Amino acid sequence: IVTDGNVTYLVKKGGAGMATAGSGDVLSGIILGFLGSHEVSAKLIASSAYIAGLAGELAEEKYTDISMKASDTIEFLPQAIKEIRCSKIKNELVRKIGKSNTINHIGSTAIPDMFGKNIIDILIGAKNIDEYEKIKDILISKGYFCSNKTKEKEYQFFSSTKKETSSGD
Repeated sequence: IVTDGNVTYLVKKGGAGMATAGSGDVLSGIILGFLGSHEVSAKLIASSAYIAGLAGELAEEKYTDISMKASDTIEFLPQAIKEIRCSKIKNELVRKIGKSNTINHIGSTAIPDMFGKNIIDILIGAKNIDEYEKIKDILISKGYFCSNKTKEKEYQFFSSTKKETSSGD
């Protein structure tokens, strides 16, 4: 529970494996990282606790609650942040593209146990060509650029920067 006296946040993330020496230090480090570019607030503290809790849950899946140590939570911070970003992007796109179209996949193309690349891939299914044009316009308005390097007309690739990878995605 995090409150500033006016606003209260209930963070429902974390697990028994985080009840170990150093977990508070991990949370403090996340908070201090945010304080480098943000004002202190209950929302900042709650967001930090959420990230630490999610990373702790991911670590607990791998190491179990019995053998977990604080550094295991640190190991999963990048994955926790990536999951939060994917969720945010997906929710925003679902609101924009409507329920008649589908988001079939959203995630990272990174190989497990390797440092992730800064790419989130999204597979969107359009109901028809008119819906595709709507989705394309939405993606372009959000700063994505269409890359027409594919030979198959059924697939279009969009990038959030003009610098593309060698595969064009």
